[in-house]
Amino acid sequence: MLLQLNGTNDVTQNGDGDFTFTQKLIKDDPFNVQVANPTGRCTVQNGAGTVAQSNVKDVSISCTPYATNPRSFSR
Repeated sequence: MLLQLNGTNDVTQNGDGDFTFTQKLIKDDPFNVQVANPTGRCTVQNGAGTVAQSNVKDVSISCTPYATNPRSFSR
């Protein structure tokens, strides 16, 4: 999936684990982490706010694949 910080600064995440954006934010900068191309239904927890004294380390992203609707055929 493709993650974005404040609408830019793309990072590709291929599975579970930590991620780091290359854009550096300083104290009192706003941040907003988004899933740009979800392959399922994704929720972002703690993904928006204002940078405090240290790195933001509590952003959590959880995705569930979209359900597929089996086609029903009548004869």
